[in-house]
Amino acid sequence: MSARPAGSESFWLVAAALVVGDQLTKYVIGQFREPFELAGVSVGKVVNMAGVFGISVPNAVLIFVNILICLGLIFSLGAMVQRTPARLGLWLLLGGAVSNLFDRLTHGGVVDIISLFGSPRFNLADVMVILGALSLLRSTWWQRT
Repeated sequence: MSARPAGSESFWLVAAALVVGDQLTKYVIGQFREPFELAGVSVGKVVNMAGVFGISVPNAVLIFVNILICLGLIFSLGAMVQRTPARLGLWLLLGGAVSNLFDRLTHGGVVDIISLFGSPRFNLADVMVILGALSLLRSTWWQRT
């Protein structure tokens, strides 16, 4: 059994900082009364009551599923995942899930704040989830030989 790569345990700090950043940006954007648009970028607070891809599911069910996802990610981090990209990916996924869970518990849905050139609205937690998934894919596809 080999030791985890040096510095990989500091990924929880990155995830925690991104969760705080996500919640702060939502708070700041929430202070504006109306959404505004500048050069194709729309900024404004919208509470998304639906699940992923707009699937209509009760918030209580989404909270339960989100908690299960968080527990699964924590279990995976506790397992002997050695590769740095995999650990980073798991921490980013956990950070995004925790931040969106906090939104569901406090706002009744996920707070989305930005849309780029007509895309669906998203937030920093969504970016963490995407980057976490990409990091896990990178770990799977480009393993050390």
